[in-house]
Amino acid sequence: MAKLRAGTVSNLQTDTLAGAMDAEFVALWASLKDTGLPTDTRSVEDRRLMFVAIARGMLRYLHDHRDDIETTEEQAGGSGTSHDHQLEFDWE
Repeated sequence: MAKLRAGTVSNLQTDTLAGAMDAEFVALWASLKDTGLPTDTRSVEDRRLMFVAIARGMLRYLHDHRDDIETTEEQAGGSGTSHDHQLEFDWE
C-alpha cells in the first residue's frame, strides 16, 4: 500500500508532500520573479521547515479525520461491485 509522506527538513525528497511543495514553489517563484530564491543554507532550511510543517499538519489532519473521508462508491440500486480503498498517512 502506498503511503503519503510529509518529508523531513534534512531529506526533502520529491516523492514527499513537502518535497512537491518546495519544487513547485521554486518553479513558480522562477516564473513570476526576476530573481531566484535565496540559496544560502539558512534560507533553504527555513523554507524546507515551513513546507515540512505544512505537510505534517495536512497529513496529521487527514489521518485524524480518515473516517470522514469516503473512499467507497456504491452503485445506484445495489447493482454492480463496490470496492474499498485503504488510506495510510505517515506524518511523523
